[in-house]
Amino acid sequence: MELTLTRAEFMGLFRNLNTVNIGGRKVAYAVVKNITKLQSMMKNIADVDDKDEKYKEYVDRRNELVKKLADRDENGELVAVGDIPGNYSVRENEDVWKEEIAALDEEFKDCLDNRDAFFNEEETMELHAIKEEHLPEEFDLNELRKVALLLE
Repeated sequence: MELTLTRAEFMGLFRNLNTVNIGGRKVAYAVVKNITKLQSMMKNIADVDDKDEKYKEYVDRRNELVKKLADRDENGELVAVGDIPGNYSVRENEDVWKEEIAALDEEFKDCLDNRDAFFNEEETMELHAIKEEHLPEEFDLNELRKVALLLE
C-alpha cells in the first residue's frame, strides 16, 4: 500500500509499530516489515538533528530549564509525565516555566520554524498493509490504533 504522510506522522507510526505487543504471524510479519522500511527514514531524520548545531543548542538550554524547574519526587528525581522520554512535570514552577520556555522559543524561533517545516513535509512510502481478517481476536483497541494507518 502506498501511504503519504508528513515526516512527523511517519515518526509516530514508527513509534507505534515498535510498541505492538499482540499479533498473529501475519500481523507480526507486516509490523516487522514496515519497521524495517521506516528505519531508513528515521535514520535520515536523526541525521538532520545531529547536523543542526542551533537545534542542539536549543535542546541543551531547554534541558537546563527542565533540570532547574521540573518537579521532583521524594528521592529528588524528575517527575515524568506520560510515556514520552524527556517529558516532565513543571506544575510547581509552571508560571516561571511558561515565561522562560516562551523566551527560549522566541530566541530560537527561526530554528524551530525550520524544524517544524521539515517535519510537516509529506513523503510517500510503500508499506505492507494489514488485512482485517489477519487481526487476531485478542487485538484490542489500543493495539488497533497503533496499526490503523496500515489497515486494508
